[in-house]
Amino acid sequence: MEEEDQEMQKHLKEMMQLAVDLYVYQDKNSHEVITALKEKGVDEEQAKAIIKTIDDRVEETEISAHKKNVIIGGLFFAGGLVATFANFGFIFWGLIIFGGIQMVRGIMKM
Repeated sequence: MEEEDQEMQKHLKEMMQLAVDLYVYQDKNSHEVITALKEKGVDEEQAKAIIKTIDDRVEETEISAHKKNVIIGGLFFAGGLVATFANFGFIFWGLIIFGGIQMVRGIMKM
């Protein structure tokens, strides 16, 4: 019984890896991935669950990256403003513009 469970877990892991490879790295659509999984013996409901799991993980990763852009952009922007005001006479345009652009890009993609 335990051996069966391990074999099932191994098969599920292999199917998940196949789906990630097709969906993320080969840019196949969900229908193509479901078809490929069904050809490997996965039923349609399981295939859809695998696609949903991948979609959720990709979305979490993208949101995390956008939040990082907002924070880093905000720090550069604020740093440029602080450096400008602290050093009367010299404006740190590069930091302000780079930080502002990165922060806005992150906000727009969230």
